[in-house]
Amino acid sequence: MSILFLDNSGSIFELYDRSNYLRAYVWTGHRDKVEASIHRLVWLLDQVAELSPDDARTAHMALGHVADLADYLRQNAAGIVNYQSWKRRGWRISTSGVEATVNRLIGRRLGKAQQMCWTKRGAHLLLQVRCALLNEQLLPVFQRWHWEVGEHRTMLPYEWVPQHS
Repeated sequence: MSILFLDNSGSIFELYDRSNYLRAYVWTGHRDKVEASIHRLVWLLDQVAELSPDDARTAHMALGHVADLADYLRQNAAGIVNYQSWKRRGWRISTSGVEATVNRLIGRRLGKAQQMCWTKRGAHLLLQVRCALLNEQLLPVFQRWHWEVGEHRTMLPYEWVPQHS
């Protein structure tokens, strides 16, 4: 097996390194370096397709994936944040734990093994709550019973800090 040299400055192994750099730049929020890394990846893949006909099909498929990634990152540029600094500050990065818990609880309640059974009264009360919610009357009703409801500020995701027990 021979190493494919793409130019005087590197070999095929630069593709691997460049993809790792790209991932690191996205993680640390370096938008300018993300763009430069994508351009370098595209150039490297073009070189592979040109210099190694056996790998041309794979290189073209990879180019398509890199182009899709570039489009996604351009459209969501505002969402590229420095997750490394968020992590250092203790800010929440993902809501996946909460989503998984909600999905598990709902799946258990509504799953085939344990279906939800409603009485006519229970279904009627649920519909009343849903109608009040849709008519924006639910909060005022709760505030009549419990004046403190609705006074708390909802935190933004990055302001959440886990409770230490």
